Amino acid sequence: MIAGAPASVLADAAARGRLVRFGARFPGRVAVLLAGAGPGAVIEGAHGFRLEAALLEAGVSDPGEVLPTWSGPALIVVGRGRASLRRSDGPAQGLARGAPVQLAAGDVAVAPRGWRASLGGAEGALAFAIGGAVADVPEPASGTAPAAGPDHSPDTLRAGQRVWGGAPFGEGALAPVSGGGLGGKPGALAGPAGVTVEWLRLEPGRMAGPFVPGSALVLMVQQGGALLRLNRGAEEVRVPLGPWDLLSVPAHIPWRAACAGDQALVALLVSGAA
Repeated sequence: MIAGAPASVLADAAARGRLVRFGARFPGRVAVLLAGAGPGAVIEGAHGFRLEAALLEAGVSDPGEVLPTWSGPALIVVGRGRASLRRSDGPAQGLARGAPVQLAAGDVAVAPRGWRASLGGAEGALAFAIGGAVADVPEPASGTAPAAGPDHSPDTLRAGQRVWGGAPFGEGALAPVSGGGLGGKPGALAGPAGVTVEWLRLEPGRMAGPFVPGSALVLMVQQGGALLRLNRGAEEVRVPLGPWDLLSVPAHIPWRAACAGDQALVALLVSGAA
């Protein structure tokens, strides 16, 4: 263990509020999860970014614009179902043709200031919003939408095909999305300042780590299964993760990730400024 980080910090990840499992069913209609965004956050601990999750139950047709709850900018990650991204001041003020940016499961896009994502899909949907540690513009008390920035094209908002490259990440590979790049290669999307987002891929039997993050890091599984190993030696804690389970790794805690199962592991890594 690193000095100042007792094993009790992660003795029970779920009880300590650092593990969130969404499971196969969606609880409730639309719910919002806050991580590192101040008092009342579901995930405990200080983070250098904001994280929200919206869940849409199957059969709910129109939940409205749900992400992000602040005025942006934010990265929108679609876990299940689909999402539509548009300016919240109405379709007439959005893209040149008035069409929203359509997102499918696994897509990542930028929601500029004044833009919102709504969820859809007959079987329900799950999406995340990632932003800076502090919301840059508070929501207006009157409920009116803030003035949005210039028009954007889908090509500038939506991430393209994942490009696996840069420095190796243990036995895995990274595909940068936004920010400075844990693997030494910056992402193409202009996301929130000070926030790094990258995809991690591990083939069966492979492992990434150990790493000791300088600031809290959240790992979200997209496909496959992961076995996270936190701490070292006799104080090691093992946490299995399935699709779209989230685990927050505190700063200065050694961690390793292994691909569990016969399917390649693909996960999203989110970290903020130390």
